[in-house]
Amino acid sequence: MEKRLVKIGNSMGFVIPKSYLKSFGESVIIEKTNSGILIKPSEPQNLSLIDLLASTDMDAMYIQMEIEANASKTQKYYNSKEVQDLDNSNDVVDDY
Repeated sequence: MEKRLVKIGNSMGFVIPKSYLKSFGESVIIEKTNSGILIKPSEPQNLSLIDLLASTDMDAMYIQMEIEANASKTQKYYNSKEVQDLDNSNDVVDDY
């Protein structure tokens, strides 16, 4: 999800969607990482599968899956003899 930063006093911020608040609670930890900023709940939350799926950006997940599937390293692996041998192992079907 892309959000636009807005001026809040002398700082910048963004609004967290209401659907995400169930995952975070009222207190969060903000960490600077090599790839950006990580926001996580300050206390571990026991979320149901429905809550987890509701907070998942499925479009972003599918885009990332497509990027990884098309990566040269992935293509090289799936075109390797090791994988082709696995694919051919189901060619023989036993009669019962």
